[in-house]
Amino acid sequence: MVKPLQTNARGVTEPNSIPNGRLVTDIIGLSQDYLLFAGNKSKVAVPAQLLKELLTIAASTLPFEQDFYLATYPDIRKAYAAGRLADPRTHFIEVGYIEGRLGSNPNIDEEYYKRAYPDVAAAIATGALKSALDHYLRAGALEGRCPNSKSVSNARRWAVILGRE
Repeated sequence: MVKPLQTNARGVTEPNSIPNGRLVTDIIGLSQDYLLFAGNKSKVAVPAQLLKELLTIAASTLPFEQDFYLATYPDIRKAYAAGRLADPRTHFIEVGYIEGRLGSNPNIDEEYYKRAYPDVAAAIATGALKSALDHYLRAGALEGRCPNSKSVSNARRWAVILGRE
């Protein structure tokens, strides 16, 4: 079992120490040149535990709003209230992020979202969806949709990295 992330006296999460990058790449058989210059279509086998650790460390750097998390995910709220879940933030970092849950309000720009995604606007108009936020939480984030215009360039960058563009 991997140790959970630690919070220091200032309330800042300190991820577990990670090994030297060269050590990691050597162990999984990657050369520095391959990693730095390989195209987006290149793939490598990465041990599942290593990938999980890297995702956990990445998730620990994301914003987290406990009130949002508990209000958005009733199953988490119930588990927390019943004492079956000690810390919602730790759940998000270790499990929730990998499940596709959001740790904080995605700052949906309702008008932008409806303009950018006419299918969502139509569903809201017919009452099939309550709002752009409702869609984003249900499906939009997992589909790679942008919650606002400020997120477009970052979303495009990740779409290329993930081979979706």
